[in-house]
Amino acid sequence: MCNVQLSTQLDLAEASSGSLILSENALEFNAASPRNTFQVLFSLLKSCERPSSTFLQITTKDIRSFGILFPSEAECARHELKLTREIAALKRVPDALMYAKTASKLEQLVEPFNCEDDWKLMGIPNSKWRFSDVNKTFKICSSYPSQVVVPKDVDDDILVDMSAYRLGHRFPIVTYVHPKTRAPLLLASQPLTGKGDKRCYEDERMFRSVLQASPEPDKNGYIIDLRSQAEAKGAGTELIDHYFSWKLVFADLAKEQSYEESLSKMVEGCQTQDASAPFMPKADNTFWLHHVKTALATSVVVARILVRESMPVVLHDSTGSDRSIVSCTTADGNPLSDHGWISATDRARVAAAGPSLCLTVGRAPRHRPRG
Repeated sequence: MCNVQLSTQLDLAEASSGSLILSENALEFNAASPRNTFQVLFSLLKSCERPSSTFLQITTKDIRSFGILFPSEAECARHELKLTREIAALKRVPDALMYAKTASKLEQLVEPFNCEDDWKLMGIPNSKWRFSDVNKTFKICSSYPSQVVVPKDVDDDILVDMSAYRLGHRFPIVTYVHPKTRAPLLLASQPLTGKGDKRCYEDERMFRSVLQASPEPDKNGYIIDLRSQAEAKGAGTELIDHYFSWKLVFADLAKEQSYEESLSKMVEGCQTQDASAPFMPKADNTFWLHHVKTALATSVVVARILVRESMPVVLHDSTGSDRSIVSCTTADGNPLSDHGWISATDRARVAAAGPSLCLTVGRAPRHRPRG
């Protein structure tokens, strides 16, 4: 433990005095005021720099930045060595091993979450929807959970056949059913139509079954392709003339690479210590707020279709992963509470990413892949 001063500004104009503790897996700062007391896991640390002999500047992966002033050069050097070693070690060690250190503490804070219990709250399985174990050993789709929700009249043989028609074998699966309207939200990847506009009758049958399982089968369904029409045209999208009673809409969200570049610029702007430069113009130039706005606007449209129109929605981009999962999670009606947010994230992101991500966050999949 070491008595230090901590501030979010390099000049320490609003520094707080307190004690700094480096535990087995976290940096802890205890101040006289509870408002200034916090903890940062080593897994969140991004960089540790030493601009002066007794001062450390620490940056985290969630865009926080703070400075620590030590009482002596020796204490500063000792803490710098410890933190830089932790940051370097985390670049070589899988996140799953880092989680093992903190599992006992996290389990005390978060109740174990069971995805099957959440499906029961939505009334699944029922006369229209069923659980399928077609992906039990992750052989059909390595990025889907071992158990998926599909229309009851679609058997596993059809799922196997239609999976070959979707990029990465990510055929449409249910991620959410609205508790009042019973309208379903499904996730998928793009169809592999190719230059010859290849059809898949099993895929078309799946979409008919989704309509029949919806609360108002006579209404239309919406396929929302999160790409622009130009991007989809060169890759593959549904031949909508063969998907009767379905409407195809292009949301025109930016590509994943644009999000990554924009966020990097936003982080860099947040960490700039130049107080003379206005923040908002810098933020606008990164386009990060624009990307967030368009993603949320798309989710609002999806939610309105589910709630006001009681119609089914199928979301996909190219791979059915990043953009689709973000839209699924934010359009889900559950994240109005902490448990709901965990529920939506688990169904759309953790469980639907297969065994690799489950192990990364310390949550074992129901079935391990063989071999």
